[in-house]
Amino acid sequence: YREQTPQTTNNDCVHKMPAQFVSHLDQSQQAIALVAFVARHKLADDAAIESMRTLAKTASRRAELLAAVAACAGVKERLLDAASPQEAVSLFRIMALFSREAGSDDSAHDALMSCAALVDGESAEHAALRLELLATLYNMVPAANGRTRAALLARIASVGAAAGSEHAGVVAERVRAAQLDALLAQWQIAPSDARPLLRAANKCLAAAGDGRGALRAQVRYLRTFDGADATDASAVQAAARDAAQQAVVLPDVFVCRDVLALDAVARLATGTADDKALHALLALLVDGTLADFDKLATASAASLKALAIDATAARDKLRLLTVASVCAAAVDAAPGAAAPGTLVPPPSVDFDTLAAALGESGSDDAAEDWLLRAVSEGVIRARINQLERRATVSYALRRTVSAADWTTLHARLGAWVANLDGVLEQQQQQQQQQQ
Repeated sequence: YREQTPQTTNNDCVHKMPAQFVSHLDQSQQAIALVAFVARHKLADDAAIESMRTLAKTASRRAELLAAVAACAGVKERLLDAASPQEAVSLFRIMALFSREAGSDDSAHDALMSCAALVDGESAEHAALRLELLATLYNMVPAANGRTRAALLARIASVGAAAGSEHAGVVAERVRAAQLDALLAQWQIAPSDARPLLRAANKCLAAAGDGRGALRAQVRYLRTFDGADATDASAVQAAARDAAQQAVVLPDVFVCRDVLALDAVARLATGTADDKALHALLALLVDGTLADFDKLATASAASLKALAIDATAARDKLRLLTVASVCAAAVDAAPGAAAPGTLVPPPSVDFDTLAAALGESGSDDAAEDWLLRAVSEGVIRARINQLERRATVSYALRRTVSAADWTTLHARLGAWVANLDGVLEQQQQQQQQQQ
């Protein structure tokens, strides 16, 4: 690679080393290629390059060579501008292979993190290449080394978040709840090792426009502190504040009870005036009324402004949740299953009841408008009958789930199963009679 490359002006096709062939070279050739790369692109001074060549000659000093290259200021500053993508991938493959010579798992981890530090950071410049290089490191780490894989995936997510929605959307597929939960379960890493990944996932999913996914990642992050003393209380409190704000502000988030139940979020109730107002508002979204909101919005107007919370938008979200609560109450009040073959009237809500709950007594238009909006937002499923001034409800989101709700659900499922058994029995009887 160093000595046999023709020194012509048009030798790119000869000089580029295909990444897929790097692993087939022996380590001495890989070491020579690594130093040649630094020398060709003048990423270090002559003395540093000569020192690297000395290290490259000794098999037992591969880890030292890797550290010398990773620590070279020129590599970090000019790598992405000087090298072609193919060369850069080849370089990272060699460095990933040399990291395995570092000795212990901790040393190998540190070596790979020093390599990743060459291209990570919150910048959109060269985003596609940086993601490819970090993915190269990630894919060359054994699957059993969960701690290192988690750290590299966190860096990938951070670059994706900084790169904009296009790149963030690609990375987001890897850090959404289902995929991330499966990876963390497989890796079995300590909470302290999972936290950087969960925080990076939150930012990446938010950049990709997945508000719900971002909030779930933030909740997972904060749960790692439940029942444990936080080493950086201020950072945890800031993360709790972010989670509460996201739950309030994100237009497609309506279930807030998981956020409110977090230990870190609960501590907001004893924090600053702004923290107290934020916690109170979150509690209202879980179990509060519009009248309660109006009192809070008046008393804590300055805090809501400081938190960048639009009081009108928050009130509209509470209106939608109020519609859901009224419809859920109608479902609870509906009669249970009767004898097999007996029709049971579906749960329904009249416009007067809904208008009163919304503080719009006597206004059918307001009740109907908010019913339609609630259906559009997915918090209820209902059919509206304007002539009867009533909506038949088939589903309603529940802001809270109590022990009584679970009891009711158990009873309804039991009745449903019994009803199905009765229908099956009737079918069997009819078949017997026909025979």
